[in-house]
Amino acid sequence: MHRASLKARQEALKMREHVQPESSRQESPLFQPDPTAHPVLQEPRNRHTVDATAEEYLDLTSTETHFSVEQPAESVPEQASRKRRADEVSDDDEDDFEDDSEDLVPAHDPDSEPLPDLPMYHPSVKEVETLSSQLISEFQYFIQNAEYRDDETDYLLEQSKELEHPPHESHVLRIALIGDAGQGKSSLLNSMLGQENLAIHAADGNSCTFVVVEYAQASTTQKYPFQASVEFLSRQACRDMVKEQLKNFYLYRTMDDEESDEEIANERRLASGTCMAVFYSLFMGRPEFQDKDRAEDFLSDAESAEDPRLVSKLMSWTDHVLDEFMSDRDSNDVATLYANTASQISDSIQPFTMAMEDPLFEGTDIVCCPWPLVKKVLVSLNSRILDQGIIIADLPGTTDKIRTRVDNARRYLQQCDMTIVVNNMARAIDHAALHNHVNESFKRKRSGNTIVVGTRSDDLQIASKQSFPSIPTEEKAMAEIVEQEASVKKQVQSIDIALRSPQLKKDMFQRLKLSQKKARLVREKDELIRKRYEVRVSARNRHVRQGIAEQYHQDTKDRSPLPVFCVSNIIYMQHLSGGYPKKAPPQLSLEATEIPALRTHLFSQPSLGSVSKLKRKDELNRTFHKSRGSLKETIDDVAYHFTEHIFGEIFKVIDKNEIIWINRARRKCEGWAKLKPAGYAAVLRHNGEWGTKTIEPQNWNRDLLMSVEEHLSPVFDAIHDESCENLATEIAERVGDAVERLNNALKVDPAAALSGAIVAFRANLKERRTQIDKICESFRKSVKKKIRQIQIRTTTDEDDHYFTEIMKEVYTSALAAPKVRGKRVHDVRSEALLRAVTTQDGPYKKIAHRIQKAYDAMFSAITEKLWNDLNGVFERTRHDVNQVCSTKEDDSPEAKQMREELLAMVPEARERLEEIKKELAKCKERRFIKMEE
Repeated sequence: MHRASLKARQEALKMREHVQPESSRQESPLFQPDPTAHPVLQEPRNRHTVDATAEEYLDLTSTETHFSVEQPAESVPEQASRKRRADEVSDDDEDDFEDDSEDLVPAHDPDSEPLPDLPMYHPSVKEVETLSSQLISEFQYFIQNAEYRDDETDYLLEQSKELEHPPHESHVLRIALIGDAGQGKSSLLNSMLGQENLAIHAADGNSCTFVVVEYAQASTTQKYPFQASVEFLSRQACRDMVKEQLKNFYLYRTMDDEESDEEIANERRLASGTCMAVFYSLFMGRPEFQDKDRAEDFLSDAESAEDPRLVSKLMSWTDHVLDEFMSDRDSNDVATLYANTASQISDSIQPFTMAMEDPLFEGTDIVCCPWPLVKKVLVSLNSRILDQGIIIADLPGTTDKIRTRVDNARRYLQQCDMTIVVNNMARAIDHAALHNHVNESFKRKRSGNTIVVGTRSDDLQIASKQSFPSIPTEEKAMAEIVEQEASVKKQVQSIDIALRSPQLKKDMFQRLKLSQKKARLVREKDELIRKRYEVRVSARNRHVRQGIAEQYHQDTKDRSPLPVFCVSNIIYMQHLSGGYPKKAPPQLSLEATEIPALRTHLFSQPSLGSVSKLKRKDELNRTFHKSRGSLKETIDDVAYHFTEHIFGEIFKVIDKNEIIWINRARRKCEGWAKLKPAGYAAVLRHNGEWGTKTIEPQNWNRDLLMSVEEHLSPVFDAIHDESCENLATEIAERVGDAVERLNNALKVDPAAALSGAIVAFRANLKERRTQIDKICESFRKSVKKKIRQIQIRTTTDEDDHYFTEIMKEVYTSALAAPKVRGKRVHDVRSEALLRAVTTQDGPYKKIAHRIQKAYDAMFSAITEKLWNDLNGVFERTRHDVNQVCSTKEDDSPEAKQMREELLAMVPEARERLEEIKKELAKCKERRFIKMEE
């Protein structure tokens, strides 16, 4: 019960008990009706209505009052009717006095959100890990501290060390946040990690992330809650970058004002602007860069693009910056920062990630923003979501004005397993940039690796008319709200009439009771307003989610669903901060912000691989019944079949469709030839990708690859999704022949039979087969990963991808085409490009050569590793057999004691292992949360 409300009620009861007769009591101004107290209340229709209602209320609800009011006798039905009407105004609900609406709501704890109902998050997993670790450690401790050591004990120690860390502990899931500047990437990252001021976010729409910033789980040895590792470019790379920037500035300053090529002029102007931004950040502490005019005067003194005097000074300044942050210049290129709070670490890394005014660094008086020299920043902290092996990266906008940032972001994306595309909710359905990001992400990693997050879902004008139809659930919810609002409004009006009655002034307790009830109704009214707002927000979220998903399926033809979340970072942060009264909660509930749903989805991602393994277990674990010769021959035979008959389909499709691709390319080239000569030349100089205010953004490589992607991606997908699975299964089945041959050899070996080798080997055979399954599973994953990598490099247009590399030579050749008398230079260049692109055995055919080269190198390395790993299993199996079959044992007292004590530990260990298996089996059971009624 709220203390203030309880105290008020006690005072009212006390005064009520000592109330004086009406004739001797003076009216207190305290109880005069205040028409300004409730501006939403309506004036009563007339005085008679007020008196009648108040009189009715006082007679029928104040049954214990000391006042005596004469009333004419009434019939029972009349009394019942008056009683019902009075009940509509007031009841004896004690909750009206037990008001806790002023209580403050505690901050939301993200770790209190339930984890997905998946095996990896079952409580038994931790127990299994602990029990298994203890069991392994006990054997290790015994062997390490035993007085007797030989090759066999060393072998056992080596095997036990391989069991110390399960494979999933070393797996890292790298997730990238991408989107244009100002779309809310940094704010979203704060919400996902449950930190209010960790990632810097700007409200002015400008980019506030100039370099890649990774967020990862803190190590167990980290001494501070927050740590940042700033990785710099190599010194040589830093020097080269500074020289390149000086060259760009010089080319712009010395450019002929009458230069006819408009696009070259625009390109150099942008590069010069980048130079100024970079140098001002790096050297702002130098007198030469105190302001823009001084900086331009200083750089304008350059006598050439590589002026020795100017270059020497810039190199010295650059080395000084690096020396300040890396004391041991010969060890590594990383500087480490520490902090106790999220805000502190955010402030510490700010100069390393963006330009800012007055940067400060502890322990040095250098004044600069070294972000141009930084490769990436890794921030480590304790987070339940990061603890699952997830690394989340905030990337520079891929449409940033500074080209180097865009290139860094694109290179980093190639390393990521998943992509979260972030975009403002406004016009998200038809926002071209959003769909471009989504489609590019699909091309990089194909299906199931892209998430879309729409931000600012709370930015909704409730008074505006909804522009899309509602679904029945939403219509029902709104109807219920309207009905409840009408009921509340009616009750408030009735109370208002009673409160304005002069008669009610005479009863302090009833007046207080009505006021408390009215306050509760006002809170209910406010809650209904919030519910109405939440229904509208939810409806728009559903509409946007559906629109984005439909466009995705139309663009990619992907049959898998696209996860789309519409979030409100601002309102989620209000829940995260807490401290608001219960009567005034945030506009949206915690669930309606959709941040918990997004976090739950991310929690489920690291487990997807292990779930699929369980499904393939039975298939890979078939009986080893075939015999096909040696292990090496078996692998080579299966690999040859896969290469010639499965992957070979790629080259057949290329041969079949090359003419189609060429014909489509011809039409594209003819269309590009209509561009202005200056713009056309600029696109050629930039290897097919360029755009300015005067030229619509061009990406010729992507346009030329559309046909390639259309015909090759389905074939690649089939190989990736089906053929790679069959390849691993077939190898697992056929490799078992070698194990079976060992088994058959032992059956006819008298020495082995006498020594009990058959029993020992067969007991161990199941474990060896499990090891083979795991090796084949690893092989399958490696092949699928490399196949997908080849597919991406075949069908997309990043810098180092096949078609992009091929076309660089084509563009250079077209740009340098010799002049032809009587023809414009532009016509010569466009015709040269047309011939080069549409030649048979030209760029499209060369794609096949690049694919073949990449596949041969990849498959050779992977199958070689497969052979080595499988051979290792058989060698260990033979080792086990030889040890059991051997009649040459060390009979020294130390060796005998060692064996006896070690064997004595086995029975108990087996029992404990069975308990571990039982505990592990619980992880497959679904967890049901019992809801309190």
